[in-house]
Amino acid sequence: MDKYIAGTMRRVGVSVVVLASLSFALLTQKVYHRSPTDRYVSDEHESGCLWPPAPMRIVVPWFEDGRMSLIQGVTAAAMDLQAAHVAHRPGESVEDWLIRSELASRIKLVFPSANERLEQNRKVLSDVPVTKDLSAFERLKRWTAALGQDEPYYQGDPRQVATRLRNVEDPLITVEFVDEPDAGETDNALARSIAERPDVSAVIGHERSRVAVASAVAYEDAGILYLSPKATLARLTRHRFKYAFRMVPSDDAFAETLAAYTKHRDWNRIGVIYARFEQGEALAREFAAHLRKAWATQSPEKADDGETTLDADAAPDATRDLKLAYFRSYLPSPRDAYARTDHRELLEEVTKFEVDALLLADQFPWAAKMMRDMREMGMTQPVLGGELLDSSQAWQRAGEAADNLYVATVVDPQSKSQEYMEFQARFREHFSGLLAGYGSVQGYEAFNLLFNAIVESKCTNPLVLATTLRTTQWEGMFGNYHFDNTNAIIGRDIYIKKVYFMNGRGSFSTIYPPKPRPKVSFP
Repeated sequence: MDKYIAGTMRRVGVSVVVLASLSFALLTQKVYHRSPTDRYVSDEHESGCLWPPAPMRIVVPWFEDGRMSLIQGVTAAAMDLQAAHVAHRPGESVEDWLIRSELASRIKLVFPSANERLEQNRKVLSDVPVTKDLSAFERLKRWTAALGQDEPYYQGDPRQVATRLRNVEDPLITVEFVDEPDAGETDNALARSIAERPDVSAVIGHERSRVAVASAVAYEDAGILYLSPKATLARLTRHRFKYAFRMVPSDDAFAETLAAYTKHRDWNRIGVIYARFEQGEALAREFAAHLRKAWATQSPEKADDGETTLDADAAPDATRDLKLAYFRSYLPSPRDAYARTDHRELLEEVTKFEVDALLLADQFPWAAKMMRDMREMGMTQPVLGGELLDSSQAWQRAGEAADNLYVATVVDPQSKSQEYMEFQARFREHFSGLLAGYGSVQGYEAFNLLFNAIVESKCTNPLVLATTLRTTQWEGMFGNYHFDNTNAIIGRDIYIKKVYFMNGRGSFSTIYPPKPRPKVSFP
């Protein structure tokens, strides 16, 4: 009996020690550990979703290549929201109207501080040409310096059109634009520095896909919502992160549309030239696979790892009608040396093959040099490209050599939708006649999506916003879309646009709208 009592006492003692240890661990976690979303939780409400919500800072990093498209798109969205915030939308509840109105009236834009001497003296740097390769915010400095002139130095300066959004008192949404340095393809130093800031709730930006993928890791760890407006690498969302959303289809979808277009035009003799960086390789690989499917008489050949091979010798004709004439690659030169790159040796080799069209899987400015060299070598065949070539840089950098360029894109400049036509009209008013391109449209869509998610959630907590984004069907300028369980976008159409170059000026025109797609069921 004494042994039984002693054993029972020992078991009770062990249980008390275990329970005490667990209680202590939970207590110390509550005291010392703060999850990424703890900063949004208040004593009054467990979810942190009160109204008005906690102030939200959105950071917009963009690569300093001299283009302002995404910045203009985000700026235009903020301007339009503020201008229309008093209007009541049909079917909108009074509560949602009041929430949307208060949010829109309390948006503030913050640009990087320009040189103070330029700000104070308003010196006009008229000797700096607009076409010179300057960083995006170096150009902002020069535009800011000319604000005192009757004619602005450049009519597309977001600083000029967003003046009233720079001095908003007590903002609920602060949009901070930051310049992204020209670092390595996988460098996420800027993202890590942003992630360390406790005041940042969301990020919109990072143009290059590999940088976007690397940055998504930092934002996921910090619990920061991340909207990628242009990254096409499928692995951005393949990890099933909670906070990272891809707002364009993957390279596979763009490649499929390009391959279908070759079938549509009966271009059965195809060449492929791609730059050796991840997005170029992905587009080339997927394009080769979809070519065989589009012209299918047998399944495409696969490498041992299940991926379509990039080896030219292992990519023979897979169909009776299709002729994949060549599959060649080149190593991109450093950005400051791209204009001196000589592609003639490569091009001399491929000119031995007769092709109806070729895929150029590269990005600007390198693609422009390749197109100019092609023209000099007498290659006048149609050139197919992915969304990286959907830019006015096509004719600005390549000139008439871009006249036969066909690009796959999610933006249809000939769209007759009321939303898109009204957007372009307002954009031209904001930026003195400037037409919104791919980057501007994506910036506009991304900011509106985030704003509408805040209104829908009545909250600025990134975790709540991510859930709302994932479980709601959204209305965009080109139709409805939603995100799947990996946060990849579903429902965006892909178009083919052609560059027309006449009288020293270029423009895009949509020539291959997709057929009406079947309705995509939304959970």
